[in-house]
Amino acid sequence: MCALSPTAASAQASLANLQDTLKTFTAPLSPAPLALGPLDGVRDTERQNKCVSRNAPRAKEIRAAQIDKARRKKGRILAPVVFNWNCRTAQPTNVSLSLPLNPTWESNVLKNSSNNSPGFSMGFGGSATITTAGLEGHPFDLAAYSVSSASARYPSIISKSVDAITEQAAYQIFLGAGYYGTDGKYKGFGSKPQDIPKDLPAAANQITYDTLSVGFQNQTAFLPGLRPETADLFTPQVTLGRSNISLLGGSGNNVCQTEAQKPDPDAPKPDTSGFCHYLDLSLTAGQTLSDVSTQQNTNFTGSATPGWRIDGTDWKVTVPTVVTSRFYNEVVGGRRDVLFQIGPALSYSKPGVVAGQPSVSFSVAATYNQNFSTVTTSSWRGVIIQPTLTIAFIPERPAK
Repeated sequence: MCALSPTAASAQASLANLQDTLKTFTAPLSPAPLALGPLDGVRDTERQNKCVSRNAPRAKEIRAAQIDKARRKKGRILAPVVFNWNCRTAQPTNVSLSLPLNPTWESNVLKNSSNNSPGFSMGFGGSATITTAGLEGHPFDLAAYSVSSASARYPSIISKSVDAITEQAAYQIFLGAGYYGTDGKYKGFGSKPQDIPKDLPAAANQITYDTLSVGFQNQTAFLPGLRPETADLFTPQVTLGRSNISLLGGSGNNVCQTEAQKPDPDAPKPDTSGFCHYLDLSLTAGQTLSDVSTQQNTNFTGSATPGWRIDGTDWKVTVPTVVTSRFYNEVVGGRRDVLFQIGPALSYSKPGVVAGQPSVSFSVAATYNQNFSTVTTSSWRGVIIQPTLTIAFIPERPAK
């Protein structure tokens, strides 16, 4: 087997830096940037009822590496969309816009084995997502498309700054679901319309569901200011997931209310309660293709996210745990990486969002990252602390 030359090893280390930058700023560890993750009741009222120079090849490698590492921070690309369980024939079409702002502190900005380069950066961007019904006869299938921009600015290390544009598309297949009846026993049902039970809980967060998502992500990196493109990565992926698993079974003590459920003289509100202690699981397989051959890789990701909805509030605590294995296809001498990520996250998201009115959500996550690699210069570890403030908006549908 040919060993990796010192020059090639150095290039690989530089590649690793760019990937880490983008994975911080496109989205938190979970969910993915397509916003196909559990929204805990966020719904509207209708839903509820080439650098041109001799250095161009190396620049493309560095940017491609930043993009790929950006993906690793986010964990899986395809995460489950929350269904509108009231729509028993087909899911409605919905459009959402969001503007995230995420200042970030990292203990190892340069992603080296010494873990001795702490630094601060600012991330900002915007995204638009549309979800619509799947195939006829599959009431809970969904198709989704998203386009987003993400930028990272490092005041002390200018070369780490990057802009990126990401497109994602996915088709989510509903495999089945289950819930606990009044007798505390678990009741499962299939994906066909006739399988849907009449006594399905009104609260979406009291239903456990299985999905299979098939889609892709295309991410393009630019120099700051969206100047000439420097790299492009295209990743088809498939994700199998089970979401909202009750950790206490059918116990009546495992149901927590939200702020909206508190006594109020106004008209009755939707049931936004959910399991207090729950778990999300997923397995993902993907193949990354790139115009930078050394970044092409076959990847597998497993994630487990236990969570706690804090009773009587719109806050929840999660501990995402993600393991990603990558087999690089075009690295001389071979390269295999395993990235381990774990850390707590506190988030706030108010349910019952009304179309036409902006909503604000907040989260703060502290994630420990440990990357093991057969290429010594690509091994690194570090802590990333990232608060994120997001303003989201669901446009009103025109009157018919």
